[in-house]
Amino acid sequence: MIRSLFFPLILIAACAYDSSVDCENLLMIDKLPMKVSYSDVLESKGINDSVGLRKCLSSNIVSTVPTNDPRGAPMVRSYVEGDNAFFLLVLKYDWKIEEFLDEEHSEKWDDEGIYAYFQYVSDPTNRGSLANAVQSRLVDQD
Repeated sequence: MIRSLFFPLILIAACAYDSSVDCENLLMIDKLPMKVSYSDVLESKGINDSVGLRKCLSSNIVSTVPTNDPRGAPMVRSYVEGDNAFFLLVLKYDWKIEEFLDEEHSEKWDDEGIYAYFQYVSDPTNRGSLANAVQSRLVDQD
């Protein structure tokens, strides 16, 4: 009798998992050091990796909700949750940021570094293009 009651509870709990909650927690990350792994970030937040989590992150790249820049330095005032989403995926897949920029900004990468990225995404159209490029790349990765 106890076993028959317990099993449905496990099944309900497994089905009730919502990766968007974990995604929201990651978007509000406090610190994102330059030399950290994706796994370390998830572990520090008590979050398990999943395809759903990565899809949620990729869909949030377009988010322009302001948040504190968790990277340390160089800090920018225009930092948004979409930047967290993108940088976490860059960490996960070891992508090169400059590969996602248009020609103009990728040419600036060697001289300006991360500022070339922030100039690129300051245009909302480019942030949408970035999200599309990431989602296309994820299809190939997962």
